[in-house]
Amino acid sequence: MRTIARLRNLVRHLGRLADDERIRSAATAYGRLDYPNAEIHLQLTSVEEFYRLKSCSKEPWTVRWIEQYLQPDEVLYDVGANVGAYTLVAAMAVPGARVVAFEPGAANFAALCANLELNEVADRVTPVPLALGDSPGPAPFVGSGVAGASPSLNGAAGQEHRTRVLVDRLDDVVDRFGFPPPNHLKLDVDGGELQVLAGAERLLAGEGIRSAMVELDRVRGPEVAERLTGLGFELAERFSGRDRPATAPNYGLFVCA
Repeated sequence: MRTIARLRNLVRHLGRLADDERIRSAATAYGRLDYPNAEIHLQLTSVEEFYRLKSCSKEPWTVRWIEQYLQPDEVLYDVGANVGAYTLVAAMAVPGARVVAFEPGAANFAALCANLELNEVADRVTPVPLALGDSPGPAPFVGSGVAGASPSLNGAAGQEHRTRVLVDRLDDVVDRFGFPPPNHLKLDVDGGELQVLAGAERLLAGEGIRSAMVELDRVRGPEVAERLTGLGFELAERFSGRDRPATAPNYGLFVCA
């Protein structure tokens, strides 16, 4: 009877492990990103990463912006790179371009680095495990903790997975590490865009950044657009996908005036 009880306990324990997303993620598969002009693959260890395979159809304007604006030998900063879908598009669609990809989430950063190696573009992309904001220091980071998800410094109430990440100002990061200044900026940090802009005013006020693709959420989007306008940018175009809920953010293409 004791042996049967132990076997039952073992079966229950294995069942719990099978229900744990992070345990299942140990078995890695790969899928092709829906970018038609290059073979780009992502590792797949979670349901959220499967969704990332459709990134190009989800934000066709971002892909079009990369293809039309980014030139060889120019630099794109991808702030909020997640697992690297748009970083990879930039690195592979524009020969000679360089990308600096900022992603503070541990699971996303690990997947980002794995995807850079998988697609053999690690020599063109610098991954940086930092959150960007208006002041340096540690901060709570809230989300699911699964690769492909969208955690943020401004996580929704009720989300249980909390970690601590390092935050720094983009102006200071560029100076400290000697990164090449950006010619283009992609900014998508789920509500923290104003803080990122506040920590990057020196870069944005210079003459190097020609364009920026920025998420504009429904609450603070107008303030983000006003901040960029005050820094010398013009809102050239606004985008929102079809069949998106009313609460979904828009995206703005800003160009240097």
